[in-house]
Amino acid sequence: MADEKRGPGQPKLDLDMDLMCNLAKIQCTLEEIAEIMGCDRQTVRNHMGDLYERSKQEGRSSLRRKQYMVAMEGNPTMLVWLGKNWLGQTDQVKEEKDSMILPWEDDAEDE
Repeated sequence: MADEKRGPGQPKLDLDMDLMCNLAKIQCTLEEIAEIMGCDRQTVRNHMGDLYERSKQEGRSSLRRKQYMVAMEGNPTMLVWLGKNWLGQTDQVKEEKDSMILPWEDDAEDE
C-alpha cells in the first residue's frame, strides 16, 4: 500500500472499479482490497463503499446458488450441510420422556 498521503497537489488516484468488485465478490476485506489497489482502506470505503457491499452480497448469492445446485445434483454432503444449516435439521437423536424404557422392578412380582 502506498504510504504517502494524497491531497492537494497529489496525482489523482485511479481506482479500478472492476478489480474492486471482483475482489469483493470473493469476500476480500477492505484492507486486502486497499493493499492490492495501492490505497488506504478508508479511500476504498469512501469512494466505493456501496459498490463494495453490493459486490460482497453478489458473491455470497453466487456461492449460495452454487451450493444449492450441487445439492440438487445429488451431492449427499451438500444436501446434509444445507439441511442442517438452512432447515435446522440435526443428526442428534433426542429421546423423549415418553419413549424412554421404564425401569425394571422385580419386587412387584414377589408380592
